[in-house]
Amino acid sequence: MVNVRRGVTAVIAAAGVLLAACGGDDDGNEPNGTALSSTEAAALSAAIANSGAIAGEASLVAPLAFGLVRSYGTISTTAALTAAGSSAARMNLLAASYDAVGYQVKYDFTVNGVQQVISTTGAVAWAGLDTQAQTVDELVFIAAFDETGDFPTSGNGVIGDDTEATWVVNETESVYLGTSGSAVLESASFSGGTTSCSRDIPGFGTINCSYRYGQMVGSFGFDAVQFQGTGPETVTFPDSDYTLPAVQVVLSADITLPTARAEALVKSLRAMADRQ
Repeated sequence: MVNVRRGVTAVIAAAGVLLAACGGDDDGNEPNGTALSSTEAAALSAAIANSGAIAGEASLVAPLAFGLVRSYGTISTTAALTAAGSSAARMNLLAASYDAVGYQVKYDFTVNGVQQVISTTGAVAWAGLDTQAQTVDELVFIAAFDETGDFPTSGNGVIGDDTEATWVVNETESVYLGTSGSAVLESASFSGGTTSCSRDIPGFGTINCSYRYGQMVGSFGFDAVQFQGTGPETVTFPDSDYTLPAVQVVLSADITLPTARAEALVKSLRAMADRQ
């Protein structure tokens, strides 16, 4: 399987995608979109973890994150995955459409007395979920950052600058990192009360968590270079519009960890802040 060791993406993909947190409540806090069964959610959680896109301390939060996804939307694509400047190196997209969710997450973590606040906004898309094998054919992560911890309702991100894009293709064990492109958030709307999703994560600590559901509308597309794997060295993910069910999550924790682990986690959170 693909084995990625990138601090920023790791934290985003794990804690940042506490995507549809716990499944609705009595206050009308229900997800929209297509329902994801508990079997599908478990398979997706395992597929994300096994992809290698989540590493280090963040991997401890990953089972909570994707195991609780309850609904998704669709992103459609029509272009081919093409090696830049070489028509002979063309290969078809593995999927004409992707299941996807939007997210906004605020982190307020104090690790061994050091506080770091950052928010991230983006989308996560996947294709070819195999519930028996617990794999996916592709994963796409989009994330923009704000060190104030605010949640944007609209904005334009530049991939390779203030916004990160990662594309994982399982068939070729390839990881592509976005170098240019755009991620546009046209609107982000969330309503209703919040629901608690706080819990203890073994080996990590107590995570205070609350969430609410909503909808995000936007688009993204990017050029990327191969970080590892086989296949074309440069690729293009076509410009794609989306209207997705989304979740807005606030995570906070006061964690005590061994020095090396604490430094690694704080470094990852600071790396996110540096990307804004």
